[in-house]
Amino acid sequence: MSKICIFGAGGHSKVVKDVALSQNIDIKAIFDDYPKTKYLHKPPVFSSDKIKNYLNYDFLICVGNNRTRKEISKRNKNSFTTLIDKNSLIGSNVSILKGTVIM
Repeated sequence: MSKICIFGAGGHSKVVKDVALSQNIDIKAIFDDYPKTKYLHKPPVFSSDKIKNYLNYDFLICVGNNRTRKEISKRNKNSFTTLIDKNSLIGSNVSILKGTVIM
């Protein structure tokens, strides 16, 4: 996982982006359907209808609202990845599924 895309361009996305960049993971694109959030990021933020151009990349859903996150994951059949901050402590009996971000 050296190149990923992010769905969501709000505050949570900014923190996830920082974790990814600290691990030399390249953010290829960010998707969000609310234009008011587009000023927060580089690379550019695209609406979700452009996601079909990025299907070769793994994705993270960086939306804080659980219901919205579930809807996004149902709509998009992309490959999801996992991101774990190198400073995180994880118990030995913990199972981590794809699409998880641990900070």
